[in-house]
Amino acid sequence: MLEKLQAQINQLWTVIGTKMRYIRNRLFPQDESDTERTE
Repeated sequence: MLEKLQAQINQLWTVIGTKMRYIRNRLFPQDESDTERTE
């Protein structure tokens, strides 16, 4: 039961993380090149 819930939470966080990254890239496309330069 708990493992199944943990898997659902992990999947949800992955989806949220992907959406957040997509939105951030749409709003601030220049950030992508900035992070590449600093690394």
